[in-house]
Amino acid sequence: MGIKAFNHGDDFVNKFVRAVVSDSTGADAVNPPPPPVQQGLQASGGIISDYTDPGTSKVYRTHIYTSSGTFVVTDDGNYGNNIDFLVVAGGGGGGKLKASGNGGRGGGGAGGLRSNIPTVPYNIPDSSLAYPGSGTYTYTVTVGAGGAKREAPAPGSPQTTGFNGGNSSVTGPAHPGSGGAGGVVASGGGGGTTLPGVDAASGGSGGGGAYGASTGPTVAATDGISPTTQGYAGGATGSNGGGGGGAGGVGAHDGGDGLVVALAEPPATPAPTRQYGANGGYFAGGGGGGGGYGSSTGGDFGKGGGGYGSDHPSNPGNPATDGTEATGGGGGGGSATPGNDGPSFGAANGGSGIVVLRYQIAEIAADAKASGGVVSFYNDKTIHTFTSAGSFSTPGSFNENVEYFMVGGGASGGNYAGGGGGAGGIKSGTTPINGAVTYPVVIGAGGAEVHSNTDNGGEGRTGGTTSWGPIDVGGGGGGGSHSPPRAGVNGPSGGSGGGAGSDGGGSWTGGSSPGSTHPGSYPFPAATGSPVHGWGSDGGDAPSYPGTGGGGGAGQDGSGPPAKGGYGAQVPVTFMDPASGAGDPAPGAPAAGGKWFAGGGDGWRNVSPVPQTRPFGGGGYFTPNPSPPRGIPGLVNTGGGGAGGNGNSYPSGAGGSGIVMVAYPS
Repeated sequence: MGIKAFNHGDDFVNKFVRAVVSDSTGADAVNPPPPPVQQGLQASGGIISDYTDPGTSKVYRTHIYTSSGTFVVTDDGNYGNNIDFLVVAGGGGGGKLKASGNGGRGGGGAGGLRSNIPTVPYNIPDSSLAYPGSGTYTYTVTVGAGGAKREAPAPGSPQTTGFNGGNSSVTGPAHPGSGGAGGVVASGGGGGTTLPGVDAASGGSGGGGAYGASTGPTVAATDGISPTTQGYAGGATGSNGGGGGGAGGVGAHDGGDGLVVALAEPPATPAPTRQYGANGGYFAGGGGGGGGYGSSTGGDFGKGGGGYGSDHPSNPGNPATDGTEATGGGGGGGSATPGNDGPSFGAANGGSGIVVLRYQIAEIAADAKASGGVVSFYNDKTIHTFTSAGSFSTPGSFNENVEYFMVGGGASGGNYAGGGGGAGGIKSGTTPINGAVTYPVVIGAGGAEVHSNTDNGGEGRTGGTTSWGPIDVGGGGGGGSHSPPRAGVNGPSGGSGGGAGSDGGGSWTGGSSPGSTHPGSYPFPAATGSPVHGWGSDGGDAPSYPGTGGGGGAGQDGSGPPAKGGYGAQVPVTFMDPASGAGDPAPGAPAAGGKWFAGGGDGWRNVSPVPQTRPFGGGGYFTPNPSPPRGIPGLVNTGGGGAGGNGNSYPSGAGGSGIVMVAYPS
């Protein structure tokens, strides 16, 4: 029996589903009958987590194992007997041989990754886990430990690689056509090499070679199920140690990246770090190789819990780090010179594996009452999200108060000691819609980047206006320029003002927001009942060269030197769906939950090093040497302003495009 395809984002929110029962007669209004029960398999074991797939409104239950245990099924349900799975073995340990040689050693390979989820490139197309459909059946779940590092006591030791990670497995009833015993097995990651000229260990992914060593191959699956691929080979690169292979790619000096397998969010306790955030939910990343002679740094970790390789002793840097627990990440490889083999340059251990089992338990009966955009369901609301032009249409029977949230396009930064671009304006509120309407949707484009002081006079380009039917909100004003001297541009129709460019002999003021009085600082007020023109803030002022001003954000003015773009704002709670990919996650922002919009762009700064932090709300930042220096664009569909640039070779950043979201009761 096959499984149905699904489409998840990288992150999910736990959500218990409540059924709503209505009786058109009103006879049961006082004492309504209990809702009908729909359920999937009845099972126990592991850490149980329920969530709703935002793409299909299916409700899934997951059993998450960060240590060995059992999965006991007692009854089938309404949604079939197949079980979706992710099985990741323990990562291999890194290698390092004391007092021998001058080059880097190999990082540990990631644990093998086995899954029947279609998004895995080498997925098992037909489930090998199937409940027989009657009686009680116990599956044995084994979670492999991470492999230990290997640091041989002396040259010539037979201990040539780090230890392999432990296998992870789920054993159960035989599945038709599996060709073997029921269940799946993922092989532990191969250990990294300790000696040059010696192959790394085989594993679910191969370990990395020491300098001058061969790569480590992968191994075939031990469960008899095709395809047999579980990961990739490790690498070897000259004087540096090779990184271990990952589930998603081969190792080089860096560890090979793992794969995103979106089955469930990690439980709160214990909390297996799946390297969420910038790494997007990866598993099974390889460990980085150790740094070789020439003051080389250790290899970077593979996304998915791999560890860093050790820097060379002549480079005062970082030691190797362990693979992350519950990811199957490989441990980092070591590095040493003769006579300098202290623990700071040793190898590191692999991370333990993880097993996730999933099945459907319910489905939310929710139909969109209107059409247009991408439709999702969150907290009893239907949400239509527009990231490009379209139309929002309702039937004649429609009669709802519709909530809306709109962001104009962000402006680009100025060039030649340019100020930051202003963010697009934010407008929100409610409006009644009764009957059939069709509202055209226009998404304001971000202002295009400026390449020199002769391109648009060095002045940043204004962001476009966003509209939904009769309601619109303007884009941000462009950043100013040093030559010829230009102040920041005012934002149109509620958009934020651009930051001022620098002047050689005086000062310039930032552009202003023409909307109603802006908040001026965070916290941003509740995004209901916004001013007629929308929320926007002023750009930052600038003194004489080299100072510039940051672009204004929806929730805060841009500043003068150091020219930071102003904060944006978060969406109203109606649109706070954690599974939605809309908005800037804004790590470190003063309010948790992400979903930030309309942050101003940073102005150019003649300071090194320059902190490369994005203004909250998708604004761009300026990169220092040797990046090369240039203005980074605002994030698309956030209305963030682009950062200022400096000269013909260092363009400013373009502004981010806008967005429209509308919602009504499901």
